[in-house]
Amino acid sequence: MKLELNRAQARLLVITGIAALTIACVEPTEQALHEEAAVSEPTQVPRINVDALGRLPAFSHATTIGDLVFVSGTLGTKPKSIELVDGGVGPQTTQIMDNVQVILEEAGSSMAQLAKCIVYLTDMNDFAAMNEAWLAAVGDAPPARATIGVNELALGAVVEIECIAAR
Repeated sequence: MKLELNRAQARLLVITGIAALTIACVEPTEQALHEEAAVSEPTQVPRINVDALGRLPAFSHATTIGDLVFVSGTLGTKPKSIELVDGGVGPQTTQIMDNVQVILEEAGSSMAQLAKCIVYLTDMNDFAAMNEAWLAAVGDAPPARATIGVNELALGAVVEIECIAAR
């Protein structure tokens, strides 16, 4: 196999090789060794799981990093269950927002601190009914939001919402 390089590629190869050799030949200072030893193992991101809500074992209800809460995609399931509420997109959206509120409170946040949500709908014709239930939950100062049409959702849900909030 013959490798053909143009002039620019050859220069880049030479420069990259010199840089790699230079890095490999530099011995760490005493201070650098001390700083490296002081670095601790990364800690696990805190997980929030609410006993009052059902969940599948493959995810946590939320995680927190600093002053942010990341709420997993949440379905309109009944408390302590993975059974969806009856009635379609409006009741499922209302239940989702109730569930999100419980999760946020467990994480030390609230609905007023919602920053961004993403809504997934299996039928964009349900947008108005979802929006009505959404507005009833978030009031007149809603967070940023995107709504995305999808083919299907877990458990046969017609709507799912994930959120990011401050705390």
